[in-house]
Amino acid sequence: LKQVGSLHSRLNQPKVAVKFYQKALKSAPNDLEAMGELATLYLNDTGKEKLAQPLVERGLKLDPTSVKFLQLDSRLSYRYGAFRDVIDDIEKTMALGDSASYYQRLLGTAYYQVDSLQKSIRTFERLLKLGEDTEPVHAGLATAYLLGMKPVPTDSVGKAFRISPAQGHFRLAVERGTSARIPDYLMGQ
Repeated sequence: LKQVGSLHSRLNQPKVAVKFYQKALKSAPNDLEAMGELATLYLNDTGKEKLAQPLVERGLKLDPTSVKFLQLDSRLSYRYGAFRDVIDDIEKTMALGDSASYYQRLLGTAYYQVDSLQKSIRTFERLLKLGEDTEPVHAGLATAYLLGMKPVPTDSVGKAFRISPAQGHFRLAVERGTSARIPDYLMGQ
């Protein structure tokens, strides 16, 4: 059943694949592979997080060090805005030897969501050094630098961001958000 589900998944027939993975789980309720694949299919289908969550929780209960289920849990946490949980899950997978760039980008984003801007910057810089010269990495890095800017009162009307050479964040964000490989992504220029 799992093999047929996998085949339909590769043929881009997720609804059919879901049925086969559900049948596989019905016959073997603790089958981690079927559980993980079914949870992945649910997470790939926007709005099905609530169907994936019990599968991920059960998978982690059966194998708390499973990289697959920690990754799935980080995706769920990200969707729910639980960024500290995202950080915990991805840091665990890294300790287990995982270095998938998708999850590294989630980690960098989660860091800046919880105001750990230096960790966010280091994460995105590491991805660039590893050759991950993509728009999401440059955008994440630029965002982390921009979030490092502090609002300062400029007049009685309200607050604005003062851009000065001393701060350097804006220019650095523009520089880091730009890539020769991504010519159509020129932030602020």
